[in-house]
Amino acid sequence: MRRWFVLLVFVLAVALPRSTSTATDDGSSGVTSPESGLILMEIDGLSEPRLRTALEDGSMPFLASLVANGSHVLGRWETIGSSSTPVTQAGVLHARNQDIPGYRWWDRDLGRLIEAGDPEGALHMERAVSGPGDLLADGGTSIGNILSGGAERTLATVSHLGGAGLARDVIRFLLDPHKLTGVFVGLADALRNELSHTLQGQAAAIDPRAKRKAPVPIVGPALESLLIDIVRVAVVEEILLGTPVVYASLVTYDEVAHYAGLEHAVAADALTRIDSALATIAAAAQTAAPPYRLVVLSDHGQTPGASFESRYQATLEEVIRDLLTDPASADSGALGTLPDLVVAASGNLAHVSFPQSDHRLSAEEIDAMHPGLQLGLASHPGIGVVMAMTDDGELVASGPDGHHQLLRSLVVGVDPLEPYGPHAAESLRHIGLSRNAGDLVVVSMYDTVADEVAPFERQVGSHGGLGGAQTKAILLYPKELEPGGAPIEVIGAEALHEKVRDWMDASG
Repeated sequence: MRRWFVLLVFVLAVALPRSTSTATDDGSSGVTSPESGLILMEIDGLSEPRLRTALEDGSMPFLASLVANGSHVLGRWETIGSSSTPVTQAGVLHARNQDIPGYRWWDRDLGRLIEAGDPEGALHMERAVSGPGDLLADGGTSIGNILSGGAERTLATVSHLGGAGLARDVIRFLLDPHKLTGVFVGLADALRNELSHTLQGQAAAIDPRAKRKAPVPIVGPALESLLIDIVRVAVVEEILLGTPVVYASLVTYDEVAHYAGLEHAVAADALTRIDSALATIAAAAQTAAPPYRLVVLSDHGQTPGASFESRYQATLEEVIRDLLTDPASADSGALGTLPDLVVAASGNLAHVSFPQSDHRLSAEEIDAMHPGLQLGLASHPGIGVVMAMTDDGELVASGPDGHHQLLRSLVVGVDPLEPYGPHAAESLRHIGLSRNAGDLVVVSMYDTVADEVAPFERQVGSHGGLGGAQTKAILLYPKELEPGGAPIEVIGAEALHEKVRDWMDASG
């Protein structure tokens, strides 16, 4: 399912959280009020460096005031593995994410592409990671996420979008004049902002080759901005219900930055709208009885850079097919109904699979089938790393002038991981050891001087792989939760899960 369609469904499917709660015999919601609640607001795609810029330039005055008055501390956490939403949410909400190697991949067991934006794919992911560690299992609510965290109530959570509940929520929404009016008012305001940018010529600055998430240039960003208001209303109502912990995602900035760029006027507008929504949520949290603590985090950042296709006039799949020694050989297997090649991209990372093999191919098997493929990819100017598993179980990340044996921590020649930062080896081990990893894992080049990657999707701001701010996520938390004073830095989503658990315990 295309993401823009999911966004439209989100707009229509929103209903009062109490409409999906489990009522008790006396008509109450059945939620037990905590000593102090916890609100976790995820700003999709906002990196720690970009947030600091927004605090300085006035785009996010409310968050800036929290840092300035000392009530909150701005820390950072580093993604490990693919810097993508399902990987982060699996780690934070479900305490494990090893078998989720990216936003999408070819599942050899199911014989199909798994994608986080598809409800069936998201449910498959959730079933793989759900268990005793689910963060929201004890009375929590999931709003606007890909995975539910085991929440008793979910709202516009992709893994729970299927079934009859969606139709019921749509009908209840359409019968609520107050909410319906609010949607149209918010939509009119968002349309006005987008039209203003268009009239000022700012829309012309958007790369026309970057794929937008909705089919109409002005309406698309307006609908995306509208989601902020919907999430704001839903979270405030959960506070009024006394829900002990809420995890909600604000996706608009990430969506806009993909096609407009990280610092474009429409992306800055999204941050300002998000900031305003957070101010409303914080006000409700402070006046609630009991009060709530507000934590603001992101699932990853974004790194700028023109797409691989626009730079080299060919997609990654086209480059691979040109390097195949015998393209017809992939069609000779018994499983003739399967595709011969799948390139599943997550930003500047791609899982390359040969689905007609009944097992994950080793580096040696790939060389035997297609001599020169791995070397040709590693030598391409738009590619920084090509990773495969050898017959003896070693993960080898190769570049044009050397390779890194990831399990032995042995570098031969020039280390291809050096430009990607100190956690690159750990991230590639996480990806490569997943049972769902592709036969080859390809990471685009990262230009450390220009701070640019070359995403394999049609984007100008991307994430999902390695290089730059896409791995540097934000963590803004109340000072009282970490009495040590110095900003904390957490490495990996699973470690962040443990930190949030500690904060939940502190909140009662």
